[in-house]
Amino acid sequence: TGSGGSTAACAVGTYKSLSMSAAPCILCGQGKYNALTAQTAESACINCGIGKFNRQMGTGEVESTSCTSCPVGTYGDSPAQTACISCNAGKYSTATAATSVASCLSCPSINSYSPTASALLTDCSANAGFTGSGSSVTACAPGTFKQAKLSDAACDQCPTGKYNNVPGQIVELCLICPAGKYNDELGMTSLSDCKDCPMGQYQEETAAAGCTSCEVGKYLSVSGSSLASQCEACPGGTFKTLTGQTQESSCTSCPTNTNSSAGSDAASDCLCNAGMYLPAGQGSCVACGSGWYKLALSNVACTDCRDSTYGFGTGSGGCQSCPAGLTAFAGGNLVAADCRPDEISLHHDALANAANEMLGNVAAVVPWPSSF
Repeated sequence: TGSGGSTAACAVGTYKSLSMSAAPCILCGQGKYNALTAQTAESACINCGIGKFNRQMGTGEVESTSCTSCPVGTYGDSPAQTACISCNAGKYSTATAATSVASCLSCPSINSYSPTASALLTDCSANAGFTGSGSSVTACAPGTFKQAKLSDAACDQCPTGKYNNVPGQIVELCLICPAGKYNDELGMTSLSDCKDCPMGQYQEETAAAGCTSCEVGKYLSVSGSSLASQCEACPGGTFKTLTGQTQESSCTSCPTNTNSSAGSDAASDCLCNAGMYLPAGQGSCVACGSGWYKLALSNVACTDCRDSTYGFGTGSGGCQSCPAGLTAFAGGNLVAADCRPDEISLHHDALANAANEMLGNVAAVVPWPSSF
């Protein structure tokens, strides 16, 4: 190439078929090479052999350096290739410079798959519902599932409160534990793995990982309960400060002379009975004194018997009315003798006697006796 005193032989990787011309030499095309200088025809450009490729033009080295072997996962089945052909998805090839599609081997399991141009057996990863890769692909066991495709990841376990008894599940089709039962472990495989709520506890929801304790003041003596309403209240006269009790006998009795309503949850719910009260600074109830009373269940002080009444004695839950015509004017009347003639009645009788005397009536009103 060139002219005058500036001519030169065509370099390796080129050729020129025109004589008496200053035109430049022509580069050998892709997929070819030429290791000689001063070549005069395109035929001097040699094809890369099958199983090899060359993406550059004007390559001037020998074939071993000019042409690159097809990498694993590909093959070249014709000469002068500018690129190798990838093995299809679902196949792999561990050979370099492969010359045929036969070098692409199928993944060994129908439950695995590989992307295109896969180079290793382990590129054959498990389909959904299966785990592993290569020749070690297995179905997800009962109690597990797997949604991911082309993955050797482990199968996911069914969550707590659920179970699954079918292998190879591709989505979470885990069945739920019914109300009254629970499951606190992962990957369970049977309804029998759903355990009954123990005594003292219940579960109203499905798919539960645990149970709820009966509240304070209540107990539950059966297992497998699905309703909070099945927790029974401690009877009146008892209390319980702890949750999750299992027997009525676990309810604590109130102290002497006290009582409580059903379902009481603290010792302070035990109040003094009627006719009893709790003096300040003392820890036990005492009886109301004679002439005093208390009707309700409480710790408050006793009330003195009002006018026209008297007490039944100590520990009284009420007062007795005085007989007709008798009145007790002071509070805290102790006995029936404290009921005395009503002053209004005496005044009325005196006026009646005076009127009868003025009229000359023989009979007079009989006066009140001096004592009762």
